[in-house]
This record gives sequence, structure tokens and C-alpha cells, in this order.
Amino acid sequence: MKWKNEIFDNTTLLISASSGETSINAKVYKYCLNYLQQKKIKCQTLDLKKFKATPILCDSKQIPKEIEEIYKCIKDPKHLIFFVPEHNGYFSAFFKNILDWLSLKQKNFLKNKKIILISASTTQKDKRIMEPAALNTMKIFEPENIEFINFKEYSEEKIPNFVKAIFV
Repeated sequence: MKWKNEIFDNTTLLISASSGETSINAKVYKYCLNYLQQKKIKCQTLDLKKFKATPILCDSKQIPKEIEEIYKCIKDPKHLIFFVPEHNGYFSAFFKNILDWLSLKQKNFLKNKKIILISASTTQKDKRIMEPAALNTMKIFEPENIEFINFKEYSEEKIPNFVKAIFV
């Protein structure tokens, strides 16, 4: 992580972008939260799962209240760490829908922010299919910096070492 020493001054927001209760990315997110709390490292958190009722983007220009709430949460933090699942080589439809709504609210909603996308997968691939597409999509929203971290060959036993390698 290129900017590890800058984060965790309470300007960092950890975001779980999973909609499922059994998501491996949600498990990594929860482990990270516990790890950081044990280390007494402060950060903000946002679990998008509570916004499952967000309407599918349509012709309406009226921004849903759920998106307004998410926008308020991401507006101020300088560092955003997303824990994102991969579905068919890209973001999940759930997360992509939220990104689409946020971009209607504010086209460059990630402007001047430093972004990390962490994605766990059971595959052995060093480079994931979703990585270039995810990075290119997020660049549209003008972050200052963006990085993708691939947690390949996921297993629950590997979470502690993975998290320590990132956040130490």
C-alpha cells in the first residue's frame, strides 16, 4: 500500500461493498475492523449491506435517500478502502448500482481522495479480470490515487496474515 503511513487519522473510511451475509469480502472487512480496533487505530466504517433496498438506477433524477446517506458518509474522509466482491469479472450489480447513483449525485464524488480496492477471491490468479475494469471505472470519479489489492487464494485461515501485511 503506497500511502499506508498516511492513513488512520480518522480520515479513513472502510467500506464493505458486499450485499451478501456470507461474502468472503465482508469477512475480510470485519476482520480488518476488529484488527484495527485491537490496535486502537481509529477509522470510520460503512457497511453498504444496510442499503440493499436502494432502487435500481432508472430514468429518475431524484436521488434516493439511501444514496444521500452514503454520500454524506464518503464526502469528508480523505482515504477510502473498499472491500469489493467480484461477480463475472466486474463489481457486483449491487455495488455498481450504488456507484451509478453516486455519480448522478456528484460526478466526481471521489475527487482528491485516495482509494484502495481490496478484493478477495478463491482463485490463484495474480491479476484478476476485474482489476483493470475496476480501476478504470473508479478513475472516472477523479480520485487522487487508486490502488487494487488482490487477496488471491482466499481462505479464512489466511485472513490474519493478509490483514497484517496491509495494515502494519
